[in-house]
Parts: sequence; structure tokens; C-alpha cells
Amino acid sequence: MRQFLWFTYILPCFALYSCVSLSLMKDFEKSIHTHCNVSKFLPSISASIGDYEPQRFIWRLCFALDSIPRYIIAYLQLNHLLNRHHIDYPECYTLVQITNSTFHFLELTFLLLLTYISSNEIKWIHECSFDKVEAEKNPVGKSREGLQPLDQPNVILNGQLY
Repeated sequence: MRQFLWFTYILPCFALYSCVSLSLMKDFEKSIHTHCNVSKFLPSISASIGDYEPQRFIWRLCFALDSIPRYIIAYLQLNHLLNRHHIDYPECYTLVQITNSTFHFLELTFLLLLTYISSNEIKWIHECSFDKVEAEKNPVGKSREGLQPLDQPNVILNGQLY
């Protein structure tokens, strides 16, 4: 089990490191160029993993290989939690755990879609996957556009957030 978890941990690190390294060695000028002419010394992660040929394939292969253990771990976690018998209200607990695991499996699936379908290929599926991943992270319903900029702190007055 230790090697299984080590593989799950090390594979994304290897993929990211190799994609950024290849972008620096092979496509340095193109990968650090921005449309607003801001000087950068490292390429962005999205440019490293999605814009250039060998890096895109390395990232997709490693992400696919890493998705298999993630699904297995999610399934094992669901089985472990459903087999707990020392809790109050077992029928409610079962419903909550199945709902939680459903959202977990959906998040993994949308991340896989987001990785394999780029915004240049089928834009509406990519956008839908991105929106669903964002909804999984923030179930309250706030979009990123509705958040305050970092330089403006949130203030609570009379129980209201401003």
C-alpha cells in the first residue's frame, strides 16, 4: 500500500517538473511570452502542460495514470465509511456519505475532462468542466467574479459582509 500511495503522490510531481523543464529547455521564448508583454522568468503551468507537444502528452498520460489510484482510493474510502456500525442515525449517515462520494467522483471526472479536453479543442466541454470543478470547490454559489479583490478587505457590519 505504501508504494501505491507513493506512486499516486510522485507521478503528478514528476509530470509537472518534466513539463516545466521541457518548456524551459525547448520552448523558452514562446512559453514565457504574454500578450501584455510582462517579463517572466518561468512559464505558467497552463502553458507548460497544455500548449506544446511533448509536454501536453506527458501531462495527459501521467494524469490518466494518476486518476486510476484516485478513483480506487475514493471507492475504498466510501466502503470504509459505509461499513461503520457504531454511529447514530445510520440511514442518514449512509445518505450523506453516498452524496459526498458522488460529488468526489464527479470532481475527479470533471478534472479528467478538464485535462483531456483543452479550451482550443472543444471549448464548451472545457468550460463546463471548469465550471463544475469550481462548483465543487465552492458549493455556496459565489463565483470568482463576486469575490473582493485582495487589496480590499471584507468588512462585516451589522451581520452583513461588505
